[in-house]
Amino acid sequence: MPPGGGGQNSTLAPTINAPSGILSGTNASATITLGGNNVDPAIVAGAAYQWSISGGRIVGDARSATVTFVADTPGTVTLAATIGADGTSFSPTANVTVIAADTAGKVTSPA
Repeated sequence: MPPGGGGQNSTLAPTINAPSGILSGTNASATITLGGNNVDPAIVAGAAYQWSISGGRIVGDARSATVTFVADTPGTVTLAATIGADGTSFSPTANVTVIAADTAGKVTSPA
């Protein structure tokens, strides 16, 4: 079985598209992509999603292809999604690094 779940329909192979890093306390979004360009739009439209998070909190709908989340403290957020599509279940994950604004540095403009 391929990583992230799957089985008989590995052409759907979902991917979580998330930022590699965010500032603590700011909202960010992640989106599920099912397969490549050859996936039947009806399969994508009929997919069921359920997001979960560790190290942060979901602030949007956890049952859609896109989720909005926030981490209030620096560290790592792990996003996980369970996707049911075309009779197959998938469970991809993604990690997002969270840094504090004071650690990120300051931007100054020339005088």
